[in-house]
Amino acid sequence: MGKFGQYQVDYYRVDKNPDIQDMNDLPNLLQKFEGCGELQTRVFEGTLPAASNPGIVYNITLYNYKNSGDGIFKAKLTYLEAEQGKDIAFEFGGRQFTLKGSAEDKNATVLQFIPFNNQEETMNFLYQDNKLIMLDKDMKRIQSKLNYTLTKKE
Repeated sequence: MGKFGQYQVDYYRVDKNPDIQDMNDLPNLLQKFEGCGELQTRVFEGTLPAASNPGIVYNITLYNYKNSGDGIFKAKLTYLEAEQGKDIAFEFGGRQFTLKGSAEDKNATVLQFIPFNNQEETMNFLYQDNKLIMLDKDMKRIQSKLNYTLTKKE
């Protein structure tokens, strides 16, 4: 927790972002330490609102060791009917960090996704009951009647 009860974000430096040729190689980037447990793979999916098309299908795969809150992610975003009525999809990967506290709840668990490529925006999601709820850039829930939730696939 930071000054005056505000949340605080700490990062570790990485000298160079990896050159990812195949998204299936992402789990190999994780360093395994003694006692960190087995590799976990979790997939979250949902269609979130978009301003200029019917929505964006988010498919986010998380790779982390059981006893570690941080890991690697792969995101596939499909923009529905984005180009002359056709869907446009792209993938990217990055680092996933687990943060304690959001702007609204000091005990919240927030998963932060920082892309390797520096072209995509950092994404923050509230992790709650095996769901990811998108947060805005100020780490607050998006004020809307629209659905901003990704659900864990079994």
